[in-house]
Amino acid sequence: MARLFEGVEEASGLVRELERRDDLLACRGLALAQERAPDPGRALTIADLDFQRNLLRVKTRADGSLRPLSPSSLATLMVSPLAWLLSRLGLEGKEWCPEALDVATKGTLAHRVFEDLFSPGQPIPTEAEIGTRVPTLLQQAVRDLAPFLLAAAWRVERAHLQREIQCAATSWSAFLGSSGGQVLGNELWLDGRLDDLPLHGSADSVVGLPDGRIFVVDFKKSKSAKRREQMEQGYDSQASLYRLMLQTGDAQNRDDELGRALRQGHEIGVLYYLMNDQVALTDTAGWLQGDLPGAFELGAGISTAAMALIRERIGQIRRGEVRLNGQGDEEWYQKNAGITIYALDNSPLLRLFMHPREAQP
Repeated sequence: MARLFEGVEEASGLVRELERRDDLLACRGLALAQERAPDPGRALTIADLDFQRNLLRVKTRADGSLRPLSPSSLATLMVSPLAWLLSRLGLEGKEWCPEALDVATKGTLAHRVFEDLFSPGQPIPTEAEIGTRVPTLLQQAVRDLAPFLLAAAWRVERAHLQREIQCAATSWSAFLGSSGGQVLGNELWLDGRLDDLPLHGSADSVVGLPDGRIFVVDFKKSKSAKRREQMEQGYDSQASLYRLMLQTGDAQNRDDELGRALRQGHEIGVLYYLMNDQVALTDTAGWLQGDLPGAFELGAGISTAAMALIRERIGQIRRGEVRLNGQGDEEWYQKNAGITIYALDNSPLLRLFMHPREAQP
């Protein structure tokens, strides 16, 4: 390009740094903005919202009925009503990120392997069978759900995940064998009601015990410390809502072992199996042998505080009230409920419009 300009021998001679005054003056015809004092930004109004309408009826079904709520949506409503509303209206950002073997992907793959490995009506697999089948089942799960992991660059991560799943499956098999548990269903799509509100969701597994009692099981690809703290503080709700769906929905009409067990009216317990440290946490007392390794019965009350707060939030939403989070909420929920409020990362608006006050759940 330098040859097109008379008197210029080097291309670098054409470059002008506009930050330098002499270069700026040498640029003829350059549009310059007039100097002016900056306008102060508009002050944000931080105040709870009041729409004066039932927000549960926003975006109803075609026949006018309420769209069902899921356990995860109610967990979001409990900790951040504004995050719940943005999700309900479909106003969350659609972000793109590169494929990665993150916690969610690991959990999805582990769930698929467990679903195929522990099937209803089939014998509980032995440790040797687990060692033989897990590599094949994980390979198929990767092909179906996360094919990017088939690349050679992910070989180490795949091998590590395979070992984790195999270890978790071996311990789960031992738990089922020691307790006499039999799988009655996996990935069960359930519906039911919380008071007068419709619910729906997919339970990971349902296990029947020899005495007829039932565990609704939720698998978590994590360690047990935070879940146990949440349960002991009474702020757990997910598996308890699945139990409620079993009790109030159509599952009793199923023509299988699960349906027959539900019709007999046996007790239903909640069980979380934490895959990363192979721990089972339940809300029961006296259901399991005291020497069952890795199993802890925490007793009733794991969802008392959570359900009370969820019902309070539902009442507010019915009136059109949306309470904003406070700047102390994240710390409060971590300390008092064992909950990390991941929902606050769903939109930058959630932290931008926070009350400058201490937490008030």
